[in-house]
Amino acid sequence: MNIMKRLIIERGYKYITQSVMAEYLGITLATLHRYETGKRRIPLDLTIKYAEKVGFELKLMVIE
Repeated sequence: MNIMKRLIIERGYKYITQSVMAEYLGITLATLHRYETGKRRIPLDLTIKYAEKVGFELKLMVIE
């Protein structure tokens, strides 16, 4: 499973909407949608911020 798919699952567990996440990341909803669907690559700094918001440690994905 790739990192973004896992983060989307975690976002769902926390009941965080795309709108709330986009606002938190300081990006548009359309941009977040492109990142989540794989149409654009999410920058590392935003990936880290996304993971922090949903309470997920990225190092767990790196180890797997």
